[in-house]
Parts: sequence; C-alpha cells; structure tokens
Amino acid sequence: MVAIARDPNEEYFPLAVAMVEAETKDSWTWFINLLLADIGDEKRWTFISDQQKGLVQAFADKWPQYEHRICCRHLYNNLRKQHPGIIIRELFWKAAKATYAHEFERIMNEMKDIDEGAYNWLKGHTTTVWARHMFRTDALSDTVINNMCESFNSRILKFRGKPIISMLEDIRLYLMSRVQQNRNSIMRVESKLCPKICKRLHREKVGSGRWLACWASDTKFEVKNGLQSFIVDLGKGVYSCRKWDITGIPCCHAVSCIFFNREQAEKYTNACYHTSTYKACYEHTIDPLNGANMWILTGHNRRSCKVEVGGNSSLPGAQNQRKHRPMQTNGNGQRATQEQPHATSMPSSQQPRTNQQGNRPSKLQPRSSHLASSNPASNNPASSNLTSTNPSNLSSTNPRKRRRGIVTNETLTASRNASRYKEALRSAGSQASVHGPRG
Repeated sequence: MVAIARDPNEEYFPLAVAMVEAETKDSWTWFINLLLADIGDEKRWTFISDQQKGLVQAFADKWPQYEHRICCRHLYNNLRKQHPGIIIRELFWKAAKATYAHEFERIMNEMKDIDEGAYNWLKGHTTTVWARHMFRTDALSDTVINNMCESFNSRILKFRGKPIISMLEDIRLYLMSRVQQNRNSIMRVESKLCPKICKRLHREKVGSGRWLACWASDTKFEVKNGLQSFIVDLGKGVYSCRKWDITGIPCCHAVSCIFFNREQAEKYTNACYHTSTYKACYEHTIDPLNGANMWILTGHNRRSCKVEVGGNSSLPGAQNQRKHRPMQTNGNGQRATQEQPHATSMPSSQQPRTNQQGNRPSKLQPRSSHLASSNPASNNPASSNLTSTNPSNLSSTNPRKRRRGIVTNETLTASRNASRYKEALRSAGSQASVHGPRG
C-alpha cells in the first residue's frame, strides 16, 4: 500500500509505504488511520483511488467527511466492457472534464440519445465523485485520473520482485535520492512559480485571446465568446466557470480580465504553486543508514524459538538437538539389528549335495536355504535353523517388525510355482486346441 501526494510542481510526493497481507477493508482502515495520525485528521483532505478492494467501503463507513474521488480511467474501463464505442468514450471524457453542472448535464443528455444504457450506468454512480463539477474547491486540484500512483508504481516495479526487506531498502534509497535531486533542481529556478505551473499558465494566456472581457465594476467582468458568457470576480477570485476555484490557477476567462486591468496573471495564482512552497516541501531529508555489515549480531533466541527454522541448524549446539529414531529391541531386551542376507562360502568338497530328505535341491527353492556354516553340527536340522542367517528366520520371531519391501523365501517359492502353473495351463490349452479333448 502507498499514499502519494501532489507537490507544488504537480509531481508525485510519496507519503507512506506499507506491506500488508491483502487489500481488504481492515488493512485499508489500519493504513489510513496511521496516515491521518501523521498528517493530521483536522484538515479537509481529498483522496483519489483506483477502486481498490475494501477502500471505497472503508471511506464510506469511517471517513465520510473527506472527499473520495474515483479515477476516471478505471471507471471508463468498467463502462467500456458493457458499452463500447468511440462516441461513448469521447462523451464520457467531456463529461468528466466539465467544470460546471450545466455543461455536464448537456453532455449526458447527448449520451442518452446515443446509448441510454451507458447513460443509466453512469447515473447509477451519482454518489461517486468522478467528474470535475463534483469537486470541492479546497483541494486545488482538477485531476480526474490517478496518474501519481501509477507513475510511482512504474518506478518501483523493478523492486517489487525482491524480498520484503530488500524491496523496502531499495524504495528508501530511491526516495532519498529523489528528494535531494528535487531540492537541488529547484535552486536553479528563478521564476516565482514552479516550472510546470508556468507552462500551464502560459497556455491559459494564449487561450485568453478568444474571449472578450466586458467591464462591469472595479473587479467584476462578463467574459463573452459567441453565445457563451461567464461572470468573473477578480476581487474574490471566483467565477461561474469554477475552473479557477477548483485549481487555484487563473483560466483563460480570468486571464482576459486580468490583462484588461493590465496586471500580471502570476499575481492571482495561489501561493501553493510558488517555488518557496516547493522548497518547504523538500526541506526535510531522508537520513542514510548503515548496511548489514554494520549491524549488531544478536544471536538466535533459543528460548523463544520452539522449532528449528531455516538456518538454525548452523548455530552452535544445533547438532546435538537432532531427533534420533527410537531404538528397537528384540524379545530378550537386546538391541535388534537387521542382517543382510548372505551365504557362507565353503569349499566345494564340504558343501552338501542333498537336502535334509536325501533328495537333490529343487531349482524352485532358493539356494540360501540349503547353505550352512562350516560348523559340523550343521548336519542336524535343528541346529541348521539356529545358525541360518536367512532374514525370514528373523522376521518369524517377531512378525510385527518385518520391514516392508523384504522378499522372503515363501514369496519367491509361491511366485515361481505360480509361473510354472500358468505355463502348464497354457501348454495344456494349446494341446487341446490341436488334438481335441481327451476321452
């Protein structure tokens, strides 16, 4: 979240930047409360936004005394989805820039004749402040789009992809350099008004040649151009067009009256556009800070941290806090270790050629079940079961501790017998298909 103000040169002036979890009504309420506590809530502030989630409702509920404008660009994007067209676009922007109500109503009636749906859609936003004729005169700004926030977001776009601390540090460095650059650049300006205000006032001076000022009294005039006419009061600084009231800069109607009195238009420009005001805005500086190489190492707070978070394993003593598996014991209370199946090598003269029943070992049975140790007592069937290192014997003592993935002798025997049985059925079926069923 960011709050951007407008400086005397009509440029953006960042006020506050914050990181929140999401754009909700609660987060916007928290942010604006802190903002008003810093800038003061006793003044009549004017806000303009892009219709963010929860912000419009937050202003309506919490701060109805402040003027909340809606960016016309985002408003027109919503209108264009349902009512597109070049004529609708031109009429919309003319209505948005109309400074008095009579011109606004005339343009809206033209839109109603072309597309009544677009007219009704905009009339549904009567409570929304989006056209210039709805603006108050204390803000001294006639902007209808939120270009200030868009310009600031485009400058910090390259910082937004970084982590939070790095992003905020880069934004701080950018603002620190920008404040100093603006303070240095205004020192070379010799005019009373800021550069952009001088250009804007020059355009109003050029346009004043189309208007005729008719003198009514010392400070009151009637300005005419064909069928159009307005009342100008130089003494009070107001006139019926309301453009001077909204901006604080004399428009072409007022400039024609000022030239009639042979005066300078800069005299009637509001003091908020002076270079002295600009210097006062950038008088304060953003102090530099030391980097991470100058930070004080505080260490890891092991009392408050209950779990091991990333990076804590490298701290001293963290290796002693590793979790160990519970020790598994056998039935006798001793530690149970898993032995890998292996066969004891014996000379070929001592290896038995027959099994316990006196027959040759079958090819379907595993060879490890017929191997015994070099102990002569291995000829006894009972002793051979005790000295065998077959994993099936270990698992038979405690079947609950049998690990998954270990293939036992019974599994091998069953799988081989099943394959032989399938081959026998397949061969029997092929013979029956050739010779027919046997009687």
